[in-house]
Amino acid sequence: EMIEGDYCICALPISILKTIPNDFSPRITQAIADTNYDHAYKVAWEADRFWETDFNIYGGISWVFSGPVATVWYPSAKLFSEKGVVISGYGVENGSDFGKLPDMQARFGASQAAIERLHPGYGKILTQPMYMNWGRIPYNLGSWVTRAITSPEDKSPGYYDGPYKQFIEPDGPIFFAGDHCSHIIG
Repeated sequence: EMIEGDYCICALPISILKTIPNDFSPRITQAIADTNYDHAYKVAWEADRFWETDFNIYGGISWVFSGPVATVWYPSAKLFSEKGVVISGYGVENGSDFGKLPDMQARFGASQAAIERLHPGYGKILTQPMYMNWGRIPYNLGSWVTRAITSPEDKSPGYYDGPYKQFIEPDGPIFFAGDHCSHIIG
């Protein structure tokens, strides 16, 4: 379907814009080409709510400082219910130690090991694992814009000196909106 208008606010992720034929100006075409997205992941498990009953944890995050899984996230919804979903692994997969794991079994194993490290004996009660990566979701193709930090030796412009400056200026009647136009990712 096609509609006409005087202006367009384009809030599509750049990862999606890369897949759509367009007639943007050369500066925006280059900014699109120069923008990449991270592929964040989550691993979730169903379990008896041991974090509440045995550890008095009622929501929040624990950090694991060794191993490929660094984050365990406890739900605050449905407190004191019999079962809950605990997130054991949430972060950027591309280029990470988690992303280098060879297969799904290894990823689930690393996720269980993080729970076991924080709460010995409880990794074995986790059931129904679910893995999700935003880079594989058809209408996202990524979680948020990669903000590569350049070193002083790197003379190429960083994201905020390059594509970002192009996206915050309209391309004729087309205005851009999204994390690619913000200093707040996601």
